[in-house]
Amino acid sequence: MPSSFSAPGSGSARVNRRMFWTGLDGLACVADHRGECKRTSKNTKNDVLGRMRQGRFMPGKASVTRSVRIEKDADERLRHLAEQGDTSVNTLVNRALRKFVEWDAYGEKFGFITLPSAMLIKLMDCLTDEEARELGIWAGKNLVKEYITFWFKEVTPETLLEGFPKLLAKYGRAFAYEELEEGDRRTIILKHGSGAKWSTFYEEAIRTAFRDHLKREVKVEKSENQVVVRLRLYE
Repeated sequence: MPSSFSAPGSGSARVNRRMFWTGLDGLACVADHRGECKRTSKNTKNDVLGRMRQGRFMPGKASVTRSVRIEKDADERLRHLAEQGDTSVNTLVNRALRKFVEWDAYGEKFGFITLPSAMLIKLMDCLTDEEARELGIWAGKNLVKEYITFWFKEVTPETLLEGFPKLLAKYGRAFAYEELEEGDRRTIILKHGSGAKWSTFYEEAIRTAFRDHLKREVKVEKSENQVVVRLRLYE
């Protein structure tokens, strides 16, 4: 659940901790008040919002009743998992379906594979600091653009944040995601616990993605296991 606190000298600010969805009403409100924004037109923002409303990444508020047949062994496992997690089968099914429509259906086509985090950390440790930096630049310039375009059809400040890092945090579980909102200013915190070279990779990937695809400069601070990004959505 979102929590609130007051940042020193900045009035009231809203923090979304481990939240991976930016509410449509809030986003539309910003767009309406900003009007024509540099490199992010009102029509572009409306198009993005329209596609989101048509089925991608919609918050699970409204519901429908649908009857489906489930294989017996899958049903038994669902019941067992529900009992273990002190939850309902319905909750588990909805969670699985949402992951499929938001991530798996597209990730499979895009070529995502699943690897243990320990292996990824080991692979990164085999690189020098400069190689980790160069890999981040390559990812921000090439991979991030392809990934965002595949999911959202275009790269905008909204889709870039929604896909990388929000969805990558939620389903890829590469890092924990926190976001501080204050007007059109964002402070993004990525906590990963994978070491300094992964921080270097994320720093360069984010910086390059915003600079090359949106012509935006963002402020990035890093430590061994955390990356902090500060930016304005609209200029």
